[in-house]
Amino acid sequence: MPDYHLAQINIAKFRKSRAHPDNRDFYAAIESVHKAADEHAGFIWRWTEDDMPVAIRQFRNPKITINMTVWESLEALGAFAYRQSNHKTVFARKDDWFEPLPVSVALWWVPAGHRPSIEEGKELLDYLEAHGPSERAFTFKERFPAPVSV
Repeated sequence: MPDYHLAQINIAKFRKSRAHPDNRDFYAAIESVHKAADEHAGFIWRWTEDDMPVAIRQFRNPKITINMTVWESLEALGAFAYRQSNHKTVFARKDDWFEPLPVSVALWWVPAGHRPSIEEGKELLDYLEAHGPSERAFTFKERFPAPVSV
């Protein structure tokens, strides 16, 4: 078993209120995307929407929605994010529902078994926005390998 797993957080800011009818297709599709992730090779854990009120307080914006997961590897997450059909369909329509953000995704390595908190994810998004990609927080475009255990 690897010593490190890959954590990711992605945030999106709805163009309209969460409950607006224009967001209906997004909400209708999200359950199938989550189910597909749960069944995808390399998936370990997902933060649940039960904590969305905590996330809204952390980000101080009721239009923000969050997805945070842990995967066995960067390759496993990449295969899901860019090749899984349900996810690709929703991702292709992201501009229909969400405003562009300067930084919306952060990736980082966590010790195997660690489950990141919303606060940890937000801290790493903020770090990435302020400092750019590094071993601490990075993107798919600028990747860093898992730490080497000694």
